[in-house]
Amino acid sequence: MSEVATWPDVFDVETYTAPQMHDEAQAQIVAGNLTEDASSDVVPSGPGYLAWLNSKGFPTDPNQYPIVDVVDDGIDAGVAATPLHPIFIPWGAVPTPAGSPS
Repeated sequence: MSEVATWPDVFDVETYTAPQMHDEAQAQIVAGNLTEDASSDVVPSGPGYLAWLNSKGFPTDPNQYPIVDVVDDGIDAGVAATPLHPIFIPWGAVPTPAGSPS
């Protein structure tokens, strides 16, 4: 990990958090893999997601999968004068809130 932190295009390295599954249904909604059941409820139409990915030209070799990097354009909590994340605190000097003993 320390080697990665020295790369010129890396600005932050944080502790690994195991991924959790969230909203996998959205992928099926976007793919249009929905149908109505006997009660007129909208439900997934069943297998077919892999075929849909293939039809869109997604690679089948995991080494060729695209890497998606989502970066927030905000600064920490939105207040530049009082950042919360250590990467935004110059020289690690945590600012003392007004009215606090120094």
